[in-house]
Amino acid sequence: MRLCGIFFVNTPCIFLAPYQNPMYVAAASAILAMLLFAMFWSCTMDLHINGRTYTVHCDSSEMLVWILRDDLGLTGTKMGCGAGICGSCTIHINGVPVRSCVTPVGAALGQIITTIEGLAQLGEDGTEILHPVQQAFIDEQVPQCAWCISGQIMTAAALLRDNPSPTDDEIDNALASNYCRCGCYVRIRSAVRRAAEYMRAHV
Repeated sequence: MRLCGIFFVNTPCIFLAPYQNPMYVAAASAILAMLLFAMFWSCTMDLHINGRTYTVHCDSSEMLVWILRDDLGLTGTKMGCGAGICGSCTIHINGVPVRSCVTPVGAALGQIITTIEGLAQLGEDGTEILHPVQQAFIDEQVPQCAWCISGQIMTAAALLRDNPSPTDDEIDNALASNYCRCGCYVRIRSAVRRAAEYMRAHV
């Protein structure tokens, strides 16, 4: 590593020596040093998202929400507080709801990631079949600004997978850390209850 650094930093001196201009030599050395840093401190990794494998090139400490949104175009996951508090960025990793704004992409390596785009399924005829929670949120006309909705749905889907018949208190407790700026909590609870009915009807 040290020898590579010496080579990259001193190479500009060799090529620019005829000009005898320290400013040019210093600038070229700085550029090559930054390229060397990027080469050694970023990596290529495969992420398993919504049943597909995506290859990304990034710093392993970069937050997963930015990889999903900016690199892969999976913009259903929203960026809210950036501190893991509001829940708008909630996704599933191995079925567990996590906040992608505080989850380094390196922590998701080798894990099964599901975003809001991966909840729906394709029927035998190729048509999209919404997840019961998605359908219930539509039927209850839950969204207002809708920024929090993907996180609410992902959290509710995990709840109903583990608890098909939650009480209102259990719904409220499960979604307590998913904030809605528009105050649609009554409709959210109603939608989760309706989704539970849909899921029980198809068991």
